[in-house]
Amino acid sequence: MIAQIVIDLKASELNKYYDYIIPEAMQLDLKKGMRVIVPFGNMKRLGYIINLIPESTQATRKIEKILDITPSIDEELFLIADYLLKTPFSLMSAVYQTILPKELLLNYQKKITILDSSKIDDEIIKKFNKKNEWILTNKDEETFYNSLKKLKENNAIDITTIIKQKEVEKYETNYKINYQTHEKLTVKQQLILELNKQEITRKEALEILSPSIIKSLISKNVLIPELITSNRAVTHIFDLEDKKIILNSDQQKEYEKVNLNKYETYLLYGVTGSGKTEIYLKLIEDTLNNHKKALILVPEIMLIGPFAQRLKSKFDESIVSILHSNLNSGQKYDEYQKIKNNKAKIILGTRSAIFSPISDLGIIIIDEEQDDSYIQDDTVSYDTRQIAQTRAKYHQIPLLLGSASPSVETFYKATNKEYKLLKLTKRALVNHLPNVKLIDMREELKKGNLTPFSTELKSQIEEKLSKNEQIILFMNRKGYSPFVMCRHCGNVPKCPDCQISLTYYKNKNILKCQHCGYEEPFSKECTVCKKNTVKEVGVGIEYIEQELHKHFNAKVLRLDADTTSKKNSHEHIWDDFKNHKADILLGTQMVAKGLDFSNVTLVGIIMADGLLKVPSIKAVEKTFQLILQASGRSGRSKKGDVVIQSYDINHYAIKTASTLNNEEFFKQVLFERKIQKMPPFKKVSQLLIEHPSYLKTYQIADRIKILLSKTMIVLGPTPSLIQKRDNKYRVLLTLKYDTIDKKIEEEINNFKDVETKIYFSQFATLI
Repeated sequence: MIAQIVIDLKASELNKYYDYIIPEAMQLDLKKGMRVIVPFGNMKRLGYIINLIPESTQATRKIEKILDITPSIDEELFLIADYLLKTPFSLMSAVYQTILPKELLLNYQKKITILDSSKIDDEIIKKFNKKNEWILTNKDEETFYNSLKKLKENNAIDITTIIKQKEVEKYETNYKINYQTHEKLTVKQQLILELNKQEITRKEALEILSPSIIKSLISKNVLIPELITSNRAVTHIFDLEDKKIILNSDQQKEYEKVNLNKYETYLLYGVTGSGKTEIYLKLIEDTLNNHKKALILVPEIMLIGPFAQRLKSKFDESIVSILHSNLNSGQKYDEYQKIKNNKAKIILGTRSAIFSPISDLGIIIIDEEQDDSYIQDDTVSYDTRQIAQTRAKYHQIPLLLGSASPSVETFYKATNKEYKLLKLTKRALVNHLPNVKLIDMREELKKGNLTPFSTELKSQIEEKLSKNEQIILFMNRKGYSPFVMCRHCGNVPKCPDCQISLTYYKNKNILKCQHCGYEEPFSKECTVCKKNTVKEVGVGIEYIEQELHKHFNAKVLRLDADTTSKKNSHEHIWDDFKNHKADILLGTQMVAKGLDFSNVTLVGIIMADGLLKVPSIKAVEKTFQLILQASGRSGRSKKGDVVIQSYDINHYAIKTASTLNNEEFFKQVLFERKIQKMPPFKKVSQLLIEHPSYLKTYQIADRIKILLSKTMIVLGPTPSLIQKRDNKYRVLLTLKYDTIDKKIEEEINNFKDVETKIYFSQFATLI
């Protein structure tokens, strides 16, 4: 028997199957979808079994080890992998690494052992430990590669590879207590018999007994040790609440339209605060009653806490599994095993949870479906909604997309009956939407108001604070200011790699690149003219926070990437604000989505038109959605207000969002997109071409444009926002098409060489 195997190395030249002989002893155990260790070149690597065939003339080497008892990749995951592999430039190894959790991947370390120390110089000798071993780091391998190669050739050292799975089960010891013992026990030893427990954990035993006494009790057969799997549970800081699901007449009407026994995609299109979550919970309850499982996706880790609280309050905590990137590797591994072993009935997670190994799936729910977080446009490119449709079709179950401001493509499909449209037009707890005021900040400047807060917003903040009500302020710009500039010579510090302006962070006194993370200390002395005239230009969220403390006597919480880097920090901020430990929540787009605070009666959008300046084909759509979503945080339980500040109050995205007029926005944006041949009327992708020569970069781009223009619309070449990186010039081609053939990959690869790099962005997210 032969196994066709994909090796876990991401390289286009290795993007194929390799045939391996299955040793006779493994033939009964080995199945398609299992992970194995195989020899590859002079290495041992992880491989994924893609197929089993009777014979092959290519197979010369044998599989060395099976890593799975049951296949890690089942029939459904293979179906998803096939879908992902249809995208141009997709690599098989990258696809399989994407659909499996990282905790199932392997770590490879090289171990150097001394054979003849007389041949090794002192600089290398001192790297070895007392056992004459040296575990290489990546940096060691780069630094000493040539030296180690020579030492190996001279038989001075031996090099072996240590392979470990990134995460495995964790075990702990429990003790069964034997009350039938006839052994004579000391007074301290008798304490264990006074517990009246059948078994005890090692931790509990150590609280009352010393390790030596425990050892003695084991020898006397009073304590019988048992090795059990330890669950690294996902913990939360919130309290559970007793909240029953009661649907109002509008919710009940839309809920009854969902058929749990049929594949169909639904759009639940409801105004903010209309009670979409209540419909989700009722459908989850019905799904469990049908002995099936539910998968719920949210776009941000920030939304996990509130949703987990609702789920764990309503259903048995033990059947709820949580998956997101802030869990440690042990927790992710245990949650994965909980799902695979059918112990989880409800799976709540962010984007990557779509690949969870769920059998008997009964419904998939994607909340805030319009969010860009559901799109990955990296080595493996996918839209989570499309993967969800593949899974829903496989299981013949409903896919429910929920949003108050659906994506243009989803809205178009729903209004053209490709999806079934469910609508909630009223708020569940109050019968009115918030009162919205649109403020022209140009007029504020004319009046001499140089603060980031309009007179109207200042007045409303003061009024709400006096009533002990809470406020959310939305500012979608990181740092203290977007860039700094020398007022004498005009120099703007830029990233040495990306060549874009560095953002100023006052709290850390650093300048930071928003693309590659490069940092340098901030100095008022200009590096060009040497004068102390470097000043910040523009405002960011840190500046707004500083101004809030200056103008208002209020406790402020900030919610952005910098304040949520620690574990559970999202939940702490959410819980603190929910329990009114702060008056004002200031945040980037995290505050705009899905959060429900009953005491928030004012939302202020500091710079609405700033979103329009983002270099994206979806800038107008995102501006409308974020304003609408942020506005929806106000007045969820009592009358609320929204103040939108803008320097461009006549732009239709801002105007329609301020009047909460979704229909008018969709009418205008669809009219524009039809003319521009943009989604949903055409698909749009990008090609990024990089080369050390400015002239050759454009020449290659022009040749590719001529080639592709036979089957699609090609715009460009245009310079990338990051015009130069790693000493390579960067230009973009924009592709508009109905369908794209994977064959273009072969044609474009003909232009690649040592110096030329070409990247494909399926969803046009390159800049």
